[in-house]
Amino acid sequence: MGRLRLERAALTLIKASQLRPHLVAGDYIEIELKESVGGDSYEGFVVGLTDGFLLMENFSGWTTDGVCIFPLKHIDAITHDQVRKDRQAILTWKGATPTEAFDWLNLSGFKTLFTSALAVGATVGVHDDDGLEIGVVLAVFEDRVRLKVISTGGAWLEEPLDFPFDEIVIVETGDEYSSLLRRYAERTDQASDVRRS
Repeated sequence: MGRLRLERAALTLIKASQLRPHLVAGDYIEIELKESVGGDSYEGFVVGLTDGFLLMENFSGWTTDGVCIFPLKHIDAITHDQVRKDRQAILTWKGATPTEAFDWLNLSGFKTLFTSALAVGATVGVHDDDGLEIGVVLAVFEDRVRLKVISTGGAWLEEPLDFPFDEIVIVETGDEYSSLLRRYAERTDQASDVRRS
């Protein structure tokens, strides 16, 4: 069992060392997740990196759309080919550069990541095997995070949900979809408060 953990740690360190030059250069890359966690691909600027996590700035079309935080253990492949270089050249021409707007995120581990989101009241999206849930952090425990979740219809769910850290595939924040959903949920909360008065 100890050997398996060491092998996984070595793989994670290799991934961090592979990503570090892209962070330093501000590269636009593509990552592909392992099949065991969906096998999806994501593109963007590398804007943060630790031995455990990658922080990537997302783009929708040619517009920045928040960031995703990926545990390195879920990344299967990294691509920085001519297609990505061309996209980076177009984004640079458009005036887009890697953001520092999310430097407040602490990527030391899931606990510190969610604690930093709680401290600023950020809206987060948590991807696990069951899909994506969007909400705000209510509490952070040693092994899980508790969210006040927003439904896809823009209403707060009555019961909070807990997400064990070992089941989380991706965390996102700052994107238009979840930000708008939260603003709508808060608007409906304020309208309910006015009707009760």
